[in-house]
Amino acid sequence: MKISVVVSTYNRPDTLVKVLEGLVSQTRLPDEIIIADDGSTWETSRAVQPWLDRTDVRCIHVWQEDSGFRLARIRNKAIHSSEGDYLVFLDGDCIPERHFVEDHLTLASSGCFFQGKRVIVSQRATPDFSFSDTVSV
Repeated sequence: MKISVVVSTYNRPDTLVKVLEGLVSQTRLPDEIIIADDGSTWETSRAVQPWLDRTDVRCIHVWQEDSGFRLARIRNKAIHSSEGDYLVFLDGDCIPERHFVEDHLTLASSGCFFQGKRVIVSQRATPDFSFSDTVSV
Protein backbone atom coordinates (compact mmCIF):
# COMPACT_ATOMS: atom_id res chain seq x y z
CA MET A 1 0.00 0.00 0.00
CA LYS A 2 1.38 3.38 -1.00
CA ILE A 3 1.15 5.87 1.88
CA SER A 4 1.02 9.62 1.35
CA VAL A 5 1.41 12.02 4.27
CA VAL A 6 -0.15 15.44 3.75
CA VAL A 7 1.38 18.06 6.05
CA SER A 8 -0.54 21.34 6.26
CA THR A 9 1.41 24.49 7.07
CA TYR A 10 1.24 28.24 7.20
CA ASN A 11 4.27 30.43 8.00
CA ARG A 12 5.89 28.06 10.51
CA PRO A 13 9.01 26.80 8.72
CA ASP A 14 10.72 26.07 12.05
CA THR A 15 8.10 23.53 13.12
CA LEU A 16 7.55 22.25 9.58
CA VAL A 17 11.21 21.21 9.34
CA LYS A 18 10.87 19.28 12.61
CA VAL A 19 7.79 17.50 11.27
CA LEU A 20 9.65 16.60 8.06
CA GLU A 21 12.62 15.35 10.08
CA GLY A 22 10.21 13.17 12.04
CA LEU A 23 8.69 11.77 8.86
CA VAL A 24 12.04 10.72 7.39
CA SER A 25 13.00 9.11 10.72
CA GLN A 26 10.10 6.65 10.59
CA THR A 27 10.48 2.89 10.99
CA ARG A 28 8.50 2.73 7.73
CA LEU A 29 9.03 5.71 5.49
CA PRO A 30 6.00 7.23 3.79
CA ASP A 31 6.02 6.82 0.02
CA GLU A 32 5.45 10.53 -0.39
CA ILE A 33 5.18 13.69 1.66
CA ILE A 34 2.99 16.48 0.36
CA ILE A 35 3.40 19.86 2.00
CA ALA A 36 0.04 21.63 1.78
CA ASP A 37 0.97 25.29 2.15
CA ASP A 38 -1.86 27.77 2.72
CA GLY A 39 0.03 30.81 1.42
CA SER A 40 3.24 30.96 3.44
CA THR A 41 5.97 33.44 2.61
CA TRP A 42 9.31 32.68 0.94
CA GLU A 43 10.82 31.51 4.27
CA THR A 44 8.77 28.33 4.08
CA SER A 45 9.72 27.73 0.44
CA ARG A 46 13.39 28.12 1.36
CA ALA A 47 13.06 25.70 4.31
CA VAL A 48 11.25 23.14 2.14
CA GLN A 49 13.63 23.23 -0.84
CA PRO A 50 16.19 20.66 0.45
CA TRP A 51 13.37 18.19 1.10
CA LEU A 52 12.15 18.42 -2.49
CA ASP A 53 15.47 17.06 -3.73
CA ARG A 54 15.36 13.86 -1.68
CA THR A 55 15.45 10.56 -3.51
CA ASP A 56 14.30 8.21 -0.73
CA VAL A 57 10.88 9.86 -0.30
CA ARG A 58 8.93 11.78 -2.93
CA CYS A 59 8.31 15.21 -1.48
CA ILE A 60 6.28 17.94 -3.14
CA HIS A 61 5.25 21.43 -2.08
CA VAL A 62 1.72 22.47 -3.00
CA TRP A 63 1.19 26.20 -2.43
CA GLN A 64 -1.66 28.62 -2.85
CA GLU A 65 -1.78 32.39 -2.53
CA ASP A 66 -2.49 33.77 0.93
CA SER A 67 -6.14 34.84 0.75
CA GLY A 68 -7.11 34.07 4.31
CA PHE A 69 -7.63 30.72 6.01
CA ARG A 70 -8.27 28.18 3.25
CA LEU A 71 -6.97 24.97 4.81
CA ALA A 72 -9.62 22.74 3.22
CA ARG A 73 -8.77 24.08 -0.25
CA ILE A 74 -5.03 23.47 0.05
CA ARG A 75 -5.63 19.99 1.48
CA ASN A 76 -7.83 19.23 -1.53
CA LYS A 77 -5.07 20.43 -3.85
CA ALA A 78 -2.62 18.19 -1.99
CA ILE A 79 -4.96 15.21 -2.33
CA HIS A 80 -5.19 15.89 -6.05
CA SER A 81 -1.35 15.83 -6.24
CA SER A 82 -1.14 12.59 -4.29
CA GLU A 83 -0.18 9.23 -5.73
CA GLY A 84 -0.96 7.29 -2.55
CA ASP A 85 -3.55 4.63 -1.84
CA TYR A 86 -3.81 5.73 1.79
CA LEU A 87 -3.64 9.36 2.94
CA VAL A 88 -2.49 10.50 6.35
CA PHE A 89 -3.08 14.12 7.37
CA LEU A 90 -0.75 15.85 9.77
CA ASP A 91 -0.56 19.44 10.97
CA GLY A 92 2.68 21.29 10.37
CA ASP A 93 3.39 21.57 14.08
CA CYS A 94 2.82 17.91 15.04
CA ILE A 95 6.06 15.93 15.17
CA PRO A 96 5.27 12.28 14.47
CA GLU A 97 6.49 9.52 16.74
CA ARG A 98 8.88 7.16 14.89
CA HIS A 99 6.20 4.45 14.41
CA PHE A 100 3.56 6.88 13.14
CA VAL A 101 3.49 5.69 9.51
CA GLU A 102 3.96 2.03 10.44
CA ASP A 103 1.05 2.25 12.89
CA HIS A 104 -1.18 3.78 10.22
CA LEU A 105 -0.25 0.99 7.82
CA THR A 106 -1.06 -1.61 10.49
CA LEU A 107 -4.44 -0.03 11.22
CA ALA A 108 -5.39 0.75 7.61
CA SER A 109 -8.61 -0.87 6.44
CA SER A 110 -10.50 -0.30 3.20
CA GLY A 111 -13.43 2.07 3.59
CA CYS A 112 -12.38 3.20 7.07
CA PHE A 113 -10.40 6.01 8.62
CA PHE A 114 -8.26 6.21 11.70
CA GLN A 115 -8.00 9.28 13.90
CA GLY A 116 -5.19 9.85 16.34
CA LYS A 117 -4.49 12.33 19.07
CA ARG A 118 -1.45 14.46 19.70
CA VAL A 119 0.43 15.19 22.88
CA ILE A 120 0.84 18.89 23.55
CA VAL A 121 4.17 19.88 25.07
CA SER A 122 4.97 23.09 26.87
CA GLN A 123 6.43 25.98 24.91
CA ARG A 124 9.55 25.72 27.06
CA ALA A 125 10.14 22.11 25.95
CA THR A 126 9.37 22.71 22.27
CA PRO A 127 12.94 23.68 21.18
CA ASP A 128 14.21 20.30 22.44
CA PHE A 129 12.10 18.40 19.91
CA SER A 130 14.54 17.90 17.09
CA PHE A 131 15.88 15.14 14.89
CA SER A 132 18.79 17.18 13.55
CA ASP A 133 21.40 14.98 15.24
CA THR A 134 20.22 11.86 13.41
CA VAL A 135 18.84 13.12 10.12
CA SER A 136 20.57 14.82 7.26
CA VAL A 137 18.72 16.51 4.44
